[in-house]
Amino acid sequence: MTARQLLEALSSGSSGPPSVDLDLDDLRNDFDPAAEAGDLQDSGLSPDKTEVSILHDVRPGKAPQPVVEALSSMSSELLGVSVWDVVSKKNRLKVTGCLRWTGSSYEALGLVLYRVQHQILQLVYLGVAHGERRHQVGRSLVKALREAARRDPLCLSILALLPAEQQTEEAIAFSKATAFRRGDVKGVEQGQVCLKIDVRKPGKRQQKQMDRSGSSAGGSSILLLWEEVLQDVKASLSLSMILASLADVGSSPWQFLLKIASAQFPDMAGGYPASNGTLPGKDSKLSGLFRLLSRSLNPSCPAEGESAGGFSSSADVPSTNSGIAADSLVDGLSVVIGTSQMVAQDSTLVRRIAKFSDKYEGEVRSRLSYGDAGHEKANRVMHVAFFNGVAVGWCSSTPGWGCGRGGHWGALAVDPSAQGKGVGSALVKAAEQRLLDAGCNSVQIEYRFVVGDPAKERLYAWYEGKLDFDGGPRRSGFRCCHKALSTESFRAQHMKNHTSQGQLHAEPQASGLQHEAKRARASSQSSSSSESSEPAAGSMDPAKTAADLSRQLGPGLKICILGSTSFSGADSEDLVKQVARQLQAALGQRAVFITGGMPGVQETFVKHCGDGRVFNVLPEGEKCNFGVGTVLHAGADMAQRRAVFAHLGDVYVTVEGGPGVAEE
Repeated sequence: MTARQLLEALSSGSSGPPSVDLDLDDLRNDFDPAAEAGDLQDSGLSPDKTEVSILHDVRPGKAPQPVVEALSSMSSELLGVSVWDVVSKKNRLKVTGCLRWTGSSYEALGLVLYRVQHQILQLVYLGVAHGERRHQVGRSLVKALREAARRDPLCLSILALLPAEQQTEEAIAFSKATAFRRGDVKGVEQGQVCLKIDVRKPGKRQQKQMDRSGSSAGGSSILLLWEEVLQDVKASLSLSMILASLADVGSSPWQFLLKIASAQFPDMAGGYPASNGTLPGKDSKLSGLFRLLSRSLNPSCPAEGESAGGFSSSADVPSTNSGIAADSLVDGLSVVIGTSQMVAQDSTLVRRIAKFSDKYEGEVRSRLSYGDAGHEKANRVMHVAFFNGVAVGWCSSTPGWGCGRGGHWGALAVDPSAQGKGVGSALVKAAEQRLLDAGCNSVQIEYRFVVGDPAKERLYAWYEGKLDFDGGPRRSGFRCCHKALSTESFRAQHMKNHTSQGQLHAEPQASGLQHEAKRARASSQSSSSSESSEPAAGSMDPAKTAADLSRQLGPGLKICILGSTSFSGADSEDLVKQVARQLQAALGQRAVFITGGMPGVQETFVKHCGDGRVFNVLPEGEKCNFGVGTVLHAGADMAQRRAVFAHLGDVYVTVEGGPGVAEE
């Protein structure tokens, strides 16, 4: 990212076409959310073709749609993503736009992203359309921000972070022309420059409040770094695209990894590398080798283009009309117990649940309040499924149902846009886990069945097939179904995986207790001091040894990492880090990452795959110095270990490497 992309403006002494004068005294913000294209003259924007308008706090639903679309189009050209993909509740970014009326529509000239945190207004990004540079648009946007800051009685200063690589003469000249000066802010990373405009000095009361809270008029801990914001957005969009494409039946592990690589590194979109391991096109900026090898290295793997089974969808899944979703590979899915506090924190939650559950908002609010008494004290509660922070499903659970130690779950509903992603299964798992923890030994559900109705038949197959409920003879009517509940049956139902059939079973965390238990198990597995040995034998059978090791690795897609012990390509190390992050984000605990315990590519990968399950397979007696993952031993020497490695993985990822890697 260059300074031109960060500040997108010019120095005060630049020459060029006549500037566009902006009358900041006439700035208005009074949008009509229902405004149509023909009524834009009433939106606060000037319809005069010779003038432009600056609008603060532009956002979809508040600004006229043509304005939103114009800013989206311009930002996509500048950044590769829409500004509306960048703005979120989490980063609290706001948008000020500069627009011109063309006679039939509005044209975006520039925009600025900023946020107000404590007493600081941070200018995070300023962009100007390519054809409008050297027209004073950038300076006018900064001036508009200064005016907005002055109108806020609590705002003390405007800050902007300028990374070292963007401190060009042009950027410095622009900062001076817009009244920015170097500011002294604690905690700024080495090489970064903090630019500051003082708006006002704090009053005595405000200063006392700041002193009591320990805040200050400037602190790097509350500042956003634009590079990181944009990188996170692009990574999220890439992952969304990848996960959407996984809905295609027959998407193989090789295709999955290639989608990750081509989405994150466009240079790699040329396809499978040549047999010598080099990337298509010698001019690729990724000079290192990058090979994605599917199970075709082994005779049991289907050929490219055939279904590898690894990411196939279940066949016995109700349609979108049923409100039940299939299991699939989705990270970002969590299930929690609903409370009134959640309603207070998210004003859209009740409306969203009401929409997909067909309950009126008052009933949704009442049901969510069931959980206020706590997980153990409450009788009935609502389990709410969130996908990346958005509610996508819910289900009730009630212990002490009927006679004896029975339990009940019901009211299961999933947003149609989230069906097919394991939401329904995750909710059932959470409900039955709670009933099991409460001492229930049976579960009851009810539903209406009509013989011959496709949707009802799918419900029947899911409830009384996959979930093992028994509703008696198969006939139309209201069915009251039961099944026994025990630790063994719960584990068999919800902890099973389908790797033997080439399928992976999504296992979202069902509850806080279950989540902590899994974390504890993962922690014990990943301890660097945890080592187990496979006895070596002179006549070792690599396939048998690999099968024995595979049982120790546990369920999941086994991804073997290979590569050079030192990086030669300028971009290879960054490539390894990005692929590690993307794989872990997409697969989570459903993948097992396997290395040979070598420095370079393997060490870099395991140190950047987050909480991924990592195993390092070494020859007998050798140690791994990663400090990450569990050490397993296979073979008496490197040759035997390599033979085992060839039988161990479902997918092999290599970056760079010489003859040794080629042999593996």
